[in-house]
Amino acid sequence: MGSPLRELLEAVVVRPGVVGALVATVDGLVMAAVAIGGQDADAVGAVASLVGQSLRRSGESWGTLTVSGGWVCVAIGESLVVAALVEDSGDENAVAGSLVPLVAEIEGWMRQTGG
Repeated sequence: MGSPLRELLEAVVVRPGVVGALVATVDGLVMAAVAIGGQDADAVGAVASLVGQSLRRSGESWGTLTVSGGWVCVAIGESLVVAALVEDSGDENAVAGSLVPLVAEIEGWMRQTGG
């Protein structure tokens, strides 16, 4: 059985066009990832952190960044960001919007468990 964070991220990765997902602190420290490993996860976590900071400054809770071959979709919460890598055949806005309740769920779970 995987960790609860991995299980939540696995539900993101099964969406059409999604090739990986992770949760990180707003500073970019990766806490869990699915289908993104090692240095790639660190790089995506750093990008998600920067996108999240930009979103926060603009008053938005989710957004997308166009990259070669698709998008990095990001939702920001109080202390965490959730990111999904979406191929250019996927629906980046639907994926990004779906990450908002996920980041809230993860932060609520973390508060309950003292994480």
